[in-house]
Amino acid sequence: MATVNYYYRSVKDKAPLTLRFLYRDEDKTDIVLNSKIKLEVTSDYWKNKDNRKADGTIKNQKIEIDKELNKIEAYLLDAFNNDFEILAIDGEWLKRTLDRYYNPKQLDPKAYNLKYWIDYIIDNAHNVENAKGTVGLSPNTIKGYKDLKNVINRYQDLETTKIISLDADWFNDFFEWLKTDQKYAFNTAVKKISILKTVINKSSSKIEIANDLHTSQIKSVNTYEEDTDVITLSFEDLQKIQDCKLESEALINARKWLLLACYTGQRGEDLTNRVIQENFKPHGEGYKIEIKQNKVSKKVVIPVLPVTKEIYENGLPYKLSTQKLNVHFKEVCRLAGIDEPILGKIINKKTNRNEKKVRPKYKYISTHTGRRSFASNHFDKMPHQSIMKVTGHTKYSTFLKYVQKDSEEHLDTFNEYYKLLEEKKKAKDKPTLTVIKNVSNQN
Repeated sequence: MATVNYYYRSVKDKAPLTLRFLYRDEDKTDIVLNSKIKLEVTSDYWKNKDNRKADGTIKNQKIEIDKELNKIEAYLLDAFNNDFEILAIDGEWLKRTLDRYYNPKQLDPKAYNLKYWIDYIIDNAHNVENAKGTVGLSPNTIKGYKDLKNVINRYQDLETTKIISLDADWFNDFFEWLKTDQKYAFNTAVKKISILKTVINKSSSKIEIANDLHTSQIKSVNTYEEDTDVITLSFEDLQKIQDCKLESEALINARKWLLLACYTGQRGEDLTNRVIQENFKPHGEGYKIEIKQNKVSKKVVIPVLPVTKEIYENGLPYKLSTQKLNVHFKEVCRLAGIDEPILGKIINKKTNRNEKKVRPKYKYISTHTGRRSFASNHFDKMPHQSIMKVTGHTKYSTFLKYVQKDSEEHLDTFNEYYKLLEEKKKAKDKPTLTVIKNVSNQN
């Protein structure tokens, strides 16, 4: 919710009014933005505008001035409602919005087409607010919009697709086509529909959209699907990898990265870009690693476990792209005998779809395996809070899905309670022996 108020902030007899725009952000913090507007009034008018005894001139001025102020307010609030989830609402946003109010541009005829708005978001990605609350879309998010263009173009001609034609029936048909004809997984299809709905919402600030889209609901997608296969390397697997004799320098280097991934719990990009010499700090008799995770901009402090310490002291590996590491990791694990048959998903390059079937385990190993392995290997051995501080997870429910574990802490709580009751009951029923001193009869 946002509000607009106006103030006279000048010692002059006549000056432009100051607009005060207030809204509450997602953290429930009040944000106040100020800007001069082009409407000038006299200080005398501003002092007496609400006075019932004001003269006729002031009353007549008030009708016209209030009309203009109400128009500005309505324009700003409408822009805010359309931009809040997409753009950063700051001083620059207020300036741009007022500029558009005073200098309205002729709407481009192409703006009635879907392609125009997808391109608009891609071209202005650096100004679009992201999920972190900062400005700028990630390369992966931009890729999602570009992929949407290709997908829709396979469904129908993107160049001639009108926004107004995308009603609830169109969305339902498109969704079924994604699942049935294109063989997309359910959650992947939902994500594409969600991205498309964001595009439609953006366009609705300028053009008319189908009426039934205002009330239609797009199902949300959980990042971690229930049937997602969590492939991990156990401590036994890791020992095999350490003991494996490798001749290739590239594979020896990759082995170091794989072990670091499994003993630091970091994502691929954070692993290769932040688990580096300068981020190792002295801690007690050993070290710690201090980094800021790229995906969530969160600072984490990582314990340097024995395997990590040995690699650090003998020389950290040289940097490689995650794509090359993923290839090398599979080969290292193959040579180490990590080949038990397990069920998992791999993308078929011909169909570009995930195919789930039983394959040797090494075929599924990637940089992300290390992160999952760290979390899973330590799950039953130490408090989950300690693990989450390393991985950067903030919600326990998300963490449990990440390692595919169910919370069973409540079982221990109940069992301990009833065990205590049973012990109390046994103590109560147990006969009590009283020792009576022998007292000799005294005559």
